[in-house]
Amino acid sequence: MSERTLKLREELYGNVMDFMRVSFPGMIDRAYEFFWEEEEPEQFLSGLGLELAFVNFEDWFVCDYGEPEGPVIDIYLEKSGDAEPEKYAPLKNSVISAFLVRKVTDTEMEIEDLLQGEIHKISPVPFEGIKEGDFFASRVLVIEGEPVLGACIYPFGEGMRDAVLSAINGQHIRYKKNKNPGGTVRDFLKDESYSFNMIWMSGLYKKADGPGE
Repeated sequence: MSERTLKLREELYGNVMDFMRVSFPGMIDRAYEFFWEEEEPEQFLSGLGLELAFVNFEDWFVCDYGEPEGPVIDIYLEKSGDAEPEKYAPLKNSVISAFLVRKVTDTEMEIEDLLQGEIHKISPVPFEGIKEGDFFASRVLVIEGEPVLGACIYPFGEGMRDAVLSAINGQHIRYKKNKNPGGTVRDFLKDESYSFNMIWMSGLYKKADGPGE
């Protein structure tokens, strides 16, 4: 994950968000209410957690959110006049998924996509203190042939893997029953990616309640 790749990743997200803030602020407001289920993250998050929440929202909004007018990426490419639409394919084609850290060295992190059965090698290691067995949700972007994590990160606590995967599996079943009978796991992850935020929020609420409540 070179400095060039990181810079390009931030440029792609930034271009879309800057344009949408100016041209479609109402869409951002509607997406925000939907993503947080009309809650206010400031009421139960602070500091780094709150900062992460806003980053996660913007990642989801840019890559996955859509209204009858179409996906945000498509609206941006149609309306903005950006001369290099092909650069945005990594955002458009990506999905948030659940990853297990299989191996960490000084220079590389190997992660397994537990929902799609893929293995990715990310170099250099993007987080300090990450270790084998850690479990999180994010998306993998392939930018100029180089795999890199997207902007979002849902750091699920140790021991939450089975519960998170069970919740996602249950929601995928309901998605196929109620919305898309032929929907693959990837279809579900694209259309219902806000599910990871719901699960993350649920875990935060439980921590806030404290044990025994």
